[in-house]
Amino acid sequence: MTEPTPVGDRSAEFDHAIAMEHVDESTCWALLRDVDVGRLAIPVDDEGVPGVQIFPVNHVVDLGSIVFRTALGTKLSQITDREDRPMVAFEADNADAGSGRTEGELVAWSVVVHGHAELITTSTDVFDSFDIHVHPWHASRKPFFVRLVPHRVSGRRFVVTRR
Repeated sequence: MTEPTPVGDRSAEFDHAIAMEHVDESTCWALLRDVDVGRLAIPVDDEGVPGVQIFPVNHVVDLGSIVFRTALGTKLSQITDREDRPMVAFEADNADAGSGRTEGELVAWSVVVHGHAELITTSTDVFDSFDIHVHPWHASRKPFFVRLVPHRVSGRRFVVTRR
């Protein structure tokens, strides 16, 4: 197998010694609890043309899953109106100064959760959702709670290099 070639004339900047750390699932969930916003990627069918749309969503971690609120629209219809229960992905990331090995070192991370999203509809779950404090940034009414039930959780962490 051949080594990847950096784009453009940046081969001198390509450093194989800079490692990316895979993060265990427990740490992934802890990292997700520390941020308010992530991105939800859902498959869409735009007049017969398959694609993916990505939406920023405020979220909380609840019972080993991701919960977010939404209104009527693409997110809700693509999750609830399809018979095939499509797989979705949720990604969140952050960069944290001071969490590295040296003072001021910037450590970045990214966590991806793959799974199925389902509308919270059972009476018990609806009542329990009242205690979930997820606060959308946008002021519009978002009366529907959606739970992303994970099938796979993965994460990576690395030191940010500035050149």
